[in-house]
Amino acid sequence: MSKEVVDISSYQDSSISYLKTLHQYADSLIVKLTEGSENGSGYLNPKAGAQVGNGLQVFPTVGVYHYFKGNSQLYGDQDPINEAKWFLKNIVALGLDTDTVVVIDVEDNSLMKNVTHDINLFLQYLAEKGYKKHLVYASASWFNGGRINQAELYQQAPIWVAAYNDYAPGVDGASAWQYTNNGHGLHVDFSYDFDGHLSGATTKTPAPTIPKTSSAAWPTETSQYEVVAATIPVYSDSKLTQATGEKLAQGSIITATPVSSGLMIGRNAFISADHAELKGLMG
Repeated sequence: MSKEVVDISSYQDSSISYLKTLHQYADSLIVKLTEGSENGSGYLNPKAGAQVGNGLQVFPTVGVYHYFKGNSQLYGDQDPINEAKWFLKNIVALGLDTDTVVVIDVEDNSLMKNVTHDINLFLQYLAEKGYKKHLVYASASWFNGGRINQAELYQQAPIWVAAYNDYAPGVDGASAWQYTNNGHGLHVDFSYDFDGHLSGATTKTPAPTIPKTSSAAWPTETSQYEVVAATIPVYSDSKLTQATGEKLAQGSIITATPVSSGLMIGRNAFISADHAELKGLMG
């Protein structure tokens, strides 16, 4: 089952009651901590201490993210490293240990056209200090448009893709998908954590898997399928216990992302992965 993760910044509250409301829908919390470098913009989220501290009382895991502004082309390789140092300084100040999920948020307009090198300098510094549970966050267009080369990321860093739709993250191999900025009507970002990297509870098999009812193999990434049964029921939960009343008709072509209990065909929309009902469309 894909967990949901909520991420917050200084725009959101830090109270226990607010965080408990978020926890009704999310299994894990990610908090914006810093942006820039100590000798640059040197931003520190003024609510981060309370959001992380109270978050640890509510959520099983709390991670942090850094809004990245480094540019080695303009300021040299030390610039991305200085940002990692600023991030790390504040991680340590909050008492967060090396088991903490740490995220680099890559979206600022000032970044290099191809920012992979700078991301790697940032991640390598954190890893060398023991913080190895890292992810790279960016919109789908940054990965698909070549600004981030996923294959060249440091230690094959997992990616967290932002794509606000009911469809799919749109990038192969995504570990997490931020699907909305208004999750559950709460006006805050929510994401699906496909393999546990974002919530800090990774499985032994990083790629999501789905049950099989025959010896044929399913794709392990977002793929197209054809409905071959007369109808297939749609569920609103990934455990396939709450039927929506909607059904997919025979001949329907769908794009779906595998999760542990079946296939996700949209936001809060899931179907079973049954070879008697679906046919995978290759290529």
